[in-house]
Amino acid sequence: MVQSNYIDSFVHIAKGIYKLQIEVPPSERELISTFEQSYYGQYFNLTESNDLIGIIVQFLNCKCVKAACSRLMEFYVPDNTN
Repeated sequence: MVQSNYIDSFVHIAKGIYKLQIEVPPSERELISTFEQSYYGQYFNLTESNDLIGIIVQFLNCKCVKAACSRLMEFYVPDNTN
């Protein structure tokens, strides 16, 4: 099961993409927008972990997400390691 606090980190990454004005390719816009507009994973069904894992893999493979992750110190992402 994927914990919702991990999803919350992805929301902050998506918001950081827009804050840092990182270019989002057309093929990634819908997914990034979905994460950016979600709040505490409310747009994701956390009980269906297989589908959620697929969404997370897609998100992490986005070029703009990789660009944002290389600049994590420039925007807020909560520490969910506790």
